[in-house]
Amino acid sequence: MRVPRPSVLADYLREALWAGPTLAVVISAALASVLAELPGGIGFYNGDADGARQILTTVAGAIIAVTATVFSLTIVTLELASSQYSPRLLRNFLSDRGTQVVLSTFMGTFTYCLALLRAIPAAASPAALPQAALTGALGLVVASIAALVYYVHHVSQSIRIESILADVEAMTLATIRRVYRHGAAQSLPPSPAGALAVPTEESGFVQAVDLDEMTRDAAAAGVVVALRPVVGEHVVRGTTLGWVWPDAPDARLPMDAMTDLLNRNVEVSFERTLNQDVAFGIRQLVDIAIRAISPAVNDPTTAVDAISHLTVLLCALARREVGHHARCDAGGALRVVLRGYDFSEYLQQACGQIRRYGAGEPAVLVQLLVMLVEVGCQARDERGRAAVAEQVGLVLQDADREIQQPADREAVHAMARKALRAAGGGLDERVSGSGP
Repeated sequence: MRVPRPSVLADYLREALWAGPTLAVVISAALASVLAELPGGIGFYNGDADGARQILTTVAGAIIAVTATVFSLTIVTLELASSQYSPRLLRNFLSDRGTQVVLSTFMGTFTYCLALLRAIPAAASPAALPQAALTGALGLVVASIAALVYYVHHVSQSIRIESILADVEAMTLATIRRVYRHGAAQSLPPSPAGALAVPTEESGFVQAVDLDEMTRDAAAAGVVVALRPVVGEHVVRGTTLGWVWPDAPDARLPMDAMTDLLNRNVEVSFERTLNQDVAFGIRQLVDIAIRAISPAVNDPTTAVDAISHLTVLLCALARREVGHHARCDAGGALRVVLRGYDFSEYLQQACGQIRRYGAGEPAVLVQLLVMLVEVGCQARDERGRAAVAEQVGLVLQDADREIQQPADREAVHAMARKALRAAGGGLDERVSGSGP
């Protein structure tokens, strides 16, 4: 079994609810043992040993009960997010730093009190008790009370749709900056006819590709690598992961070595993540929008809000050079080629399902066209503006087919005219401008 790459492992630990509490348990047990060995000193506890044990026992019992309640509330929050918004949002809630800190505080306090119970000497006078350790216990109790108050506020805020949309937007923007910090290639060289097809060893979604490490490995082996899947795509074990061909045309490539070279630098797992998958962030916002406009929910306002956040992401993509990734070695020779989505594909992913499911709701279509106005103004080249114009045409076709009220159709057409002018390069055609 392959060891996950550091970035993937760090991503897993960020969302693991057990990681923070486990670390807190270890630290708290060690801290209690150290403080219990310190001389009596000055403290806030003036009772006897039996009283100290009673306090620690009571605190430990209360904390474990509160911890169980917090875990229950966390599970309820996850269930609400999954059923009401999108099951693909669960990773975002699991990686929430506030929840992990609160659970770690409770588990740390519980462990500290249990560890300290063993250090309380029998029938000891107040002066002989470990005052520093008991003071630490009181401090952790205060911290736990503050953590509980914070958690109640935090949960009530985290399940608000505005907070969820803002979090998805922020995480996806961070992914965009990380993935496209070196720019991208608009076209890729074709693989030669004799290239070696390398199979994937696992089934699942491509979560991440270590381009830097793969470039070094390919240079050392004297080969060029072209990966078949885009990050975020599903692959099946035994199908082609990529193609490899040598620098020297007559060189022979060992299949085992090439299979190991590709598979150890491509992380495949059972779910998508935002580690390198920009389209996954778009997918989450689209999920929220189309669920909001479903007959069971009938909440077009939430769909409009989701489109507003999609606008931020698409404008960020429109300003960048997005597309494929090509890496060269230190000598400038091409070593790794990774397919990526171009701007038109990102735009289709954002617009397609919302347009189809929301075709009968004028407010959704108008907001979709508002997004296309903004994106058209930000598009960096003619291809981007052409993609915007294509989406405007599709929105108009769906609107004319589904919307019966002429006044509603005219509102859609008026915004479509602004979007087409923006796609033609008219920076003065922003929604905030005057004129239809």
